[in-house]
Amino acid sequence: MNIYRSGEIRLADLLLIFIYTEVIGMIGVFYRTRKIPIILPIFIGITGISRLIILQGKEMEPITLLYESSSILILALACFVVRAVMRGQDDEDL
Repeated sequence: MNIYRSGEIRLADLLLIFIYTEVIGMIGVFYRTRKIPIILPIFIGITGISRLIILQGKEMEPITLLYESSSILILALACFVVRAVMRGQDDEDL
């Protein structure tokens, strides 16, 4: 509603729309397959942490940036591992 009232789209609004889109996509996949692929919530987590890093700006401590970017790397590696483990199974489970 703030976008509609103010008549402008800020970066925070745009990044939040990405998260909403991923959640709606996950709901769509659930209703189509009756399963929630484990990778989709991980993608939402990566997007959320990326949004946090971008919106915190320059006033954050460098070590905090390192921790947050490391968490994105860990989540990306988790996606890779899950994808590699599930490769032998049905691709619809991902």
